Amino acid sequence: MKKIIIPVLVISLMLSLTGCADNGASGRVMNQSTGIKDILQSGIASENEKTAPAASTSETTSETTQTPVTVAPPDPDSHGEIDEKFKGTKGIDIDLTKGNANLVYAQVYDMMYSPESYIGKKVKVEGTFTYYHNEETDKYYYACFIADAAACCQQGIEFEPAKKVKFPDDFPKVGDKIIVTGVFYTYKEGNDTFAALKDATYKAV
Repeated sequence: MKKIIIPVLVISLMLSLTGCADNGASGRVMNQSTGIKDILQSGIASENEKTAPAASTSETTSETTQTPVTVAPPDPDSHGEIDEKFKGTKGIDIDLTKGNANLVYAQVYDMMYSPESYIGKKVKVEGTFTYYHNEETDKYYYACFIADAAACCQQGIEFEPAKKVKFPDDFPKVGDKIIVTGVFYTYKEGNDTFAALKDATYKAV
């Protein structure tokens, strides 16, 4: 899911992702070369360079250290499994609106790590809304971001609306809470494979 980039308007809403545990698969689908966290970090760094005030000499020579907050990925032996807490009802296979933030984050992590195990599952998820506009193709990509309990790490799930929509008229504001329901699948674009929720419905909460 490498194409979700935080737009300028919500840079301030997202926290640093550099403290997250990453075994090389987090935020990636089918071993693609660039993951969502790589793009987000690049976008944040780029926007910070544009908007940050000029630093003084003393500031440029000093270094700040940040204690990383580690969020462990799911147990490798359980990859591809739906946590009992998230088994849904009434046509929903995976309900990620239930459970604590760390468990939800871990389940989404696993969906990105082992997407083949979740293809065809109907998923309901709650997070914050964001989007990316590819100016070359004039195509919009929409995503729901899910953070862990410490809000230091995030995973994104792209979604494709079931109905024809117009941006921004038919969407919540960037950074607003949103609930999305759709069918999990993967698709190819160029040489990369992405995961998304297709035929998705959504609402602000």
